[in-house]
Amino acid sequence: MGTNQNTDKFNSVTQNAIDIIRPLAKVVAEVLWGLNKGDRKKRVSVGLA
Repeated sequence: MGTNQNTDKFNSVTQNAIDIIRPLAKVVAEVLWGLNKGDRKKRVSVGLA
């Protein structure tokens, strides 16, 4: 019985962590994608100049 309770507690903590991390990961991914796009644009304009 005791171990089952611990597993439930662990699962809820894990779920909370995922709920917190998921939006953060999305923001980080968008920022990295934006930087990547910006770099590509800079490289293209430098190539044209």
